[in-house]
Amino acid sequence: MTFAHVSVRSSDLERSIRFYEAFLGMRLASRRPIPQNRAEIAFVEDPDGTLVELIEKR
Repeated sequence: MTFAHVSVRSSDLERSIRFYEAFLGMRLASRRPIPQNRAEIAFVEDPDGTLVELIEKR
């Protein structure tokens, strides 16, 4: 079984991105605010193309 997309809620988006990059070897694929939900999302990607969506509510 493989995953194409996983979503994780984060209390500190910057810290989470650094963790996934430094410890799991992932790279930041994209990042954007979602003003209507008072949130920001970021996608980090592993070498196989699996995405982890990080969500920070404000």
